[in-house]
Amino acid sequence: MTDHWLELLAGRCLATPLEQIILASLRPLGSGYGLLQAVRAAAYRRRWLPSFRAPCPVVSVGNLTSGGTGKTPLVAWIGRYLSAAGVPIAIVSRGYKNRSSDAVTCVADRSGIRLTPPVAADEAFMLARQLPGVPILTSPHRRLATAMAVDKFGAQGILLDDGFQHLAVARDLNLVLIDSHAPFGNGRLLPAGLLRESPSALLRSDAVIMTRADQEEAVMTTTMAWLRDVAPNRPLLRAIHRPLAWLPLNDQRTPRPLSQLQGEIVFAFCAIAQPQSFRQTLEQLGLSVSGMMTFRDHHFFTTDDYTAIMQRARASGATAVVCTEKDMVKIKLSKPVFSLSCYALAIEIAFPEPPVWLQQRLQQLFAI
Repeated sequence: MTDHWLELLAGRCLATPLEQIILASLRPLGSGYGLLQAVRAAAYRRRWLPSFRAPCPVVSVGNLTSGGTGKTPLVAWIGRYLSAAGVPIAIVSRGYKNRSSDAVTCVADRSGIRLTPPVAADEAFMLARQLPGVPILTSPHRRLATAMAVDKFGAQGILLDDGFQHLAVARDLNLVLIDSHAPFGNGRLLPAGLLRESPSALLRSDAVIMTRADQEEAVMTTTMAWLRDVAPNRPLLRAIHRPLAWLPLNDQRTPRPLSQLQGEIVFAFCAIAQPQSFRQTLEQLGLSVSGMMTFRDHHFFTTDDYTAIMQRARASGATAVVCTEKDMVKIKLSKPVFSLSCYALAIEIAFPEPPVWLQQRLQQLFAI
């Protein structure tokens, strides 16, 4: 899927007459998909379909749209918060596009990281690096992974990464992330839009967290009005993606300050759901971006990719290449030889105002 088409589905650009026809032709498919999702959710709600109840609290972090809203950084934030409070947790996710054939893949356990990409999913591996000592399990059947986390690793708390639509595991706290700039994309369901479910599904949530909430106040006011209309009486929290440091390809354990690349001409590349948000962040940091190569989300880079990146970077006059931390975990493993310095931008989720509601809810749930 091209960047332009993603922008169309997100509602961030106008469609040509031909694109309007294509989108209109996809709407019946979206309506059918939405109906199936609604019926499925009702079946779980009425207990016609069973949900596995873990013997410990389960926190789900998910979203309503396809694409990056910051789920994994928020899981890392909650993981650090609970670990600091002494709660032995484990993280369970789908493990999208990993190359493991196991029913449950253990990416990391209490003693350290066990698997790397491409056998391990890139986001699971990144969480394992950020949360040492926390078991990270992936499986298409998250019930199995949840049970293993408790039985084998003694988890007293489970974090479900991308769990909002995974209703086969019951949860005690349901957090949904919404991109403040395009909360419902173009307002249509997949494949005519980015919505995984109708916005009314937010009624299943316990709280809505608006990410990238450093938008203009007029944008934020509009987003909050939409969310209060669709999900009344739900707490609304604001979060931002905060750049932390540059991670050099050859020495990721020694972060460099954000000022390291000031004045440099950089060439960017990434394989994430919202590449334009990465470019926007780079420009907000005051970097001169000479060009950018984008790949499909979760793409595993090849030697040909690295060659193309370097050729375009040099042709653009760049003095360094930059990517996201999610990309870096895959690049480091394939050990490419870059003719220009390569840095990954480390980010974290941060709250402009103290997330009192979330902290109190976690304290109540885990008795801390």
